[in-house]
Amino acid sequence: LMTPKQVALSAWALGRTLVNEEEAWNALGATIRARTADFALADLAMVAWSFAVVDRASPPEVVAVKSAVRKKLMGHHMEGVSSHDLCMLFKAVAKLTPEDRRFHEWVLLLMLEGMANKTTPYAAQGLSSIWGTLAALRWRPEDEALEVLCEESRLLRLDHTFNQDMAAELARALLT
Repeated sequence: LMTPKQVALSAWALGRTLVNEEEAWNALGATIRARTADFALADLAMVAWSFAVVDRASPPEVVAVKSAVRKKLMGHHMEGVSSHDLCMLFKAVAKLTPEDRRFHEWVLLLMLEGMANKTTPYAAQGLSSIWGTLAALRWRPEDEALEVLCEESRLLRLDHTFNQDMAAELARALLT
């Protein structure tokens, strides 16, 4: 019996290599559905990313992941929550269920609160991912949310990891 971390890593490996082996995904999906409560947020983010990269939008699995994320984050302090995990979840779930605006708004709100309160640092990759996801959803947040996101993005000039691909993604997002 694999641990949740091993299951997530297996899903990541299949996704990373674009393996769409139905039997393997069915077995992983059954394990994920049965044990999501045992998964850490980082594991859930990795699983969501894996599903998104191979376009595996199986409703029971995606619902299980989103439900587990809600249970892990609702009513809890955000200390120790990785911005990387939140950004990965935001982008993956947006691809898997673009119509679930309620979930997207909730995750975006968590991220914006971390930015506004300076409790969750965001790297260039995460910020460009947020902008790109908003553009893919064709969604313009409210002015206050945009201001928080813009303020955080201004700090990119100080981030040595910010590169031309991220700049292009950010520009495309702002132009849509």
